[in-house]
Amino acid sequence: DGKVDLNIIRTGDLSKPATVHYETIQGSATPDDDYIPVDTDLVFEAGEQSKVVTIIIIDDNDWEPDETFFVRLSLPKESDRLNGEGLKIGGKKVAQVVILNDDEPGTFSFILGVEKFLYIIEL
Repeated sequence: DGKVDLNIIRTGDLSKPATVHYETIQGSATPDDDYIPVDTDLVFEAGEQSKVVTIIIIDDNDWEPDETFFVRLSLPKESDRLNGEGLKIGGKKVAQVVILNDDEPGTFSFILGVEKFLYIIEL
């Protein structure tokens, strides 16, 4: 299996802890088949300016086109209680993740000019 790391940056007053919510949103990629879905909160301690969230990509051996899913940031439920008033999400609330296909199906061809057909399969 693989993974994708997404950096989340915090700006403004870093003197207090702050909590942000993040979740995956289905695109053409299928949760639990192509990636492990998440729906959770991320806590920044006082002084922390950035954190990395990791999404697990499920590697299979099936050829399929490149697929996408999204990761959305939002304020957690009870944000004012957790963070105090005034916390907001910046302009980039959704990130698109593209899962590139790495399972080429191979090439089939005939070798002509011999008495028997030979089948070549390139993997």
